[in-house]
Amino acid sequence: MLGIGSKIEVVGVASVICVLVSVLSLAVFSPFGSWTLAFTAVVFGVIVIIFSVREQRIRATTERVIGRRLLTNEPIATAWMRWARQVLDQVRAANRERKDIEVVLENMGEGILVLSEREKIKRVNAAAERLLNVRREDVIGKHYREGIQQQDLIRFIGTILADGNRSEVDLTLSDTDARYLQASGQLLLSEGKHKGKHKGKQSSAGIVVVLNEVTRLRRLERARRDFVANVSHELKTPITSIQGFVETLVDGAIDNREDAMKFLGIIQRQSERLGQIFNDMLSLSRIEAEQDLETAPVDLHSLARSVVASLDWRAKERKVEVSLTGVSAPVMANGQLIEQALTNLVDNAIKYGAGAVEGRVKVSVGMRGRVAFVAVEDNGAGIEARHLPRIFERFYRIDKGRSRSEGGTGLGLSIVKHIAQAHGGQATVTSEPNRRTVFEITLPREP
Repeated sequence: MLGIGSKIEVVGVASVICVLVSVLSLAVFSPFGSWTLAFTAVVFGVIVIIFSVREQRIRATTERVIGRRLLTNEPIATAWMRWARQVLDQVRAANRERKDIEVVLENMGEGILVLSEREKIKRVNAAAERLLNVRREDVIGKHYREGIQQQDLIRFIGTILADGNRSEVDLTLSDTDARYLQASGQLLLSEGKHKGKHKGKQSSAGIVVVLNEVTRLRRLERARRDFVANVSHELKTPITSIQGFVETLVDGAIDNREDAMKFLGIIQRQSERLGQIFNDMLSLSRIEAEQDLETAPVDLHSLARSVVASLDWRAKERKVEVSLTGVSAPVMANGQLIEQALTNLVDNAIKYGAGAVEGRVKVSVGMRGRVAFVAVEDNGAGIEARHLPRIFERFYRIDKGRSRSEGGTGLGLSIVKHIAQAHGGQATVTSEPNRRTVFEITLPREP
């Protein structure tokens, strides 16, 4: 079966043969025949041959463009239409992929900042807006030195532009509160460029910077370091005291009954202090490890009344007036743990509220919608604002000397916080120096 091109070629050759035969016939049989007819036949044959050659070239060009050989009887127009549909499908697939990438970038937890080859901000995703405290409509198209306010990040980008190497750095953003970022930057090279041949920003197609917030991690690391240092110090103080007085007794002081009894009394108190520290640490560890608390219906007002009564002797000793107000507040809770938390709060209030001329501690119990609360307020020295964010940390002390003299371990408030959190609630503090301090526990109301 001949293709279109082959058919045209056969027609052209046949026409030329016919023309030649006509010319010979006229020359032999009719010397005076019409040369016009012969000439017209020759021109027609040549035109047919030219179109045949051009069609073959078009088919060859088509095959090169679409990347495959045409079938024998396949029309060229059909091949072009099929190829156009394939290209359109590829474009649509590329658009879908681009939109998918846009969605991924926009919903990433990491901040993405992209600069163009002219060092202008080209892209900022939602996370970068939040981390850098900017709005994309305000910074897109601006030079990075103009759109970014964080000087450490500006210097980091400048270093990448100068060196052309991938780089990482830890950044500290000081705005309303110190935040920590880990930035990773990479120079985007133009097509055909290689790092080994890179000689400056002329070959740069831009920069991409990835920002990870590590504020929580840094704070946890700091808390861990502080915990190790604090627990070492807390344990070292009584242990050193015990060792010192034991050595004194061994060296002969035991023969003096009065001195011996005095030193043994100190050893006993320091041993009790060690035991209290270990008990609080074990208690805190159990609370943190507890997944399913044993709970029962508990009335916070009744628990608060019991705690106030049990600490009445201490309040009288310190000449502090303790009052209880409020209404019944039923919750589902572990009564023993809640009582421990309230005891810690009221005991602290009596200790540190006793410095006032007329020490007063007010315990309030009530409901706020679906939340029950217990607030313990004292009129003592108060707490400076710089201490408030860390007041519930383990072994954190505002006045280390006074805290130890009062017999505290530095774990009481941390235990309060973890007990509240274990019940799905929280512990908070507000304070006005030299006026008052209010610690509050909130718990979900009984269903």
